[in-house]
Amino acid sequence: MPKISVIIPCYNVEKCLEECLDSVLKQTFNDFEVICVEDCSTDNTLDILQKYKNKLSIHVVHNDANKGQAESRNIGLKLAKGDYIYFLDSDDIITPNCLEILYNKISKDNSDLVMAQIKAYPQEPTDSFCTTYSDNLNDYLRFTPFEQYKVTPTNAINNYNKLNCCPVNKLYRKSFLLDNNIYFIHQKCFHEDNGFWLKILACNPIISGIDEITYFYRVRNGSTSDKMSTDKKIHKVNLKKSLEDALDYAKKRNNNIFADFIYYEIYRLKKHKFSFIWLRYEKHLKIFWITIFKIKLNPRKGKYTLKILGIPVLKWREKNA
Repeated sequence: MPKISVIIPCYNVEKCLEECLDSVLKQTFNDFEVICVEDCSTDNTLDILQKYKNKLSIHVVHNDANKGQAESRNIGLKLAKGDYIYFLDSDDIITPNCLEILYNKISKDNSDLVMAQIKAYPQEPTDSFCTTYSDNLNDYLRFTPFEQYKVTPTNAINNYNKLNCCPVNKLYRKSFLLDNNIYFIHQKCFHEDNGFWLKILACNPIISGIDEITYFYRVRNGSTSDKMSTDKKIHKVNLKKSLEDALDYAKKRNNNIFADFIYYEIYRLKKHKFSFIWLRYEKHLKIFWITIFKIKLNPRKGKYTLKILGIPVLKWREKNA
């Protein structure tokens, strides 16, 4: 059995696919399988996969209809034989030592997942839109490296805001995903990565983060990210679907703190002129998106602080603290 299963959903990527597969072929870590899920491409994607079949021992799966990236990844995950899962987009490339670095780290730390840095770059350096989008994406993707630690219901919210939700360039323990029934949303939908990451955090994983860049994210015209960035209506509709799927998952896990947080993220998409919501997960009242009052809790020390319009007005401590 291979140690790692590399899952690559493929759809109309004839111009990028060979470069992607070549980067996998050059890996210094050799104990892996490649599962390419071909999603009814209308270009020469399938021909390229057939050409590389013997080089990489690729297992090519043919979808009976175009199902989208999320469901294609789910199909690959169900077929994977490796102990660990690595998702790679078919228009991106990885460094030769990518799998080796991630495997050594996750084995050493015994984590449920380990993540490394991603570098976005424009396919056409002269394309001003792709260049600007790459710069903005790099600001979002960058994270401060950290040692192994366990996510909890209280720090999971902070992790969602500070760590990128991209499913790529993370090595996952397959048993963690399958035992917790963590899959991407089961419908054709953009923003599937947000919901997938929320489901992972809802299960309190042990995670590690390293500072080395092992993944290069290609920004190109016509890609999924390009469509989302130019059509705000599609962006909002698909993000809402993904968040609602994650909300149902968190409720089934009885993770009420995280469910409240996801509900608030869904509520924010509505952008009402008049907004009034009570956040149970952090005792937070918002109106017009301005915090009116907030009770800040520090359960470990038994300290409580009441703030009105951001100004501390009352502090107290539990008697038995």
